Amino acid sequence: MANISADRSKIAAITSAYSQANTTVASLHGDVSQRDAQVASLQGNVTVLQGDVDGLDAQISGLESTVSTLQSQVTALVSITSLGESSIVLSPQVVGAQPISSQVVVSFVANYSGYVTVSMSTISDIANLQVGILIFFGSSVNAGQYSSELVGPYSSMSVPDSLVFHATPGTISVYA
Repeated sequence: MANISADRSKIAAITSAYSQANTTVASLHGDVSQRDAQVASLQGNVTVLQGDVDGLDAQISGLESTVSTLQSQVTALVSITSLGESSIVLSPQVVGAQPISSQVVVSFVANYSGYVTVSMSTISDIANLQVGILIFFGSSVNAGQYSSELVGPYSSMSVPDSLVFHATPGTISVYA
């Protein structure tokens, strides 16, 4: 009987240990379930944050494009303000002008202030030729009481290499 009592004591100890092991396993399963829920929640957060990152990347691309466009505009404006922009509005050609007349040789629109250079190679009757420009101010010019500005006429006793006239934005007509 002593063996039976010892066996029963061992069985009770094993049953108690088994019960504790089941309790531990159940607790661990609860911890795993709780961790799984946390992982799922964190994965949801990662998905949301990835969407935010993608949106910000697209916004950055748009802003980089805007910066590039603005840098091009700044370069163009710096070129204008340093008088680095130029254009030929009338190719070299023979222009017949009547003595002491106001014949318009060329008209064009200037979008910014600058200078108009009139170059001449030969003039048949220098004593009777006058050159000037007429500016009809653009909307960006505060001209006060003036509606247009006559610059010149200039005449010369010899053929000048070129005549230079200051011009504001607007429609400019060169006359001779």
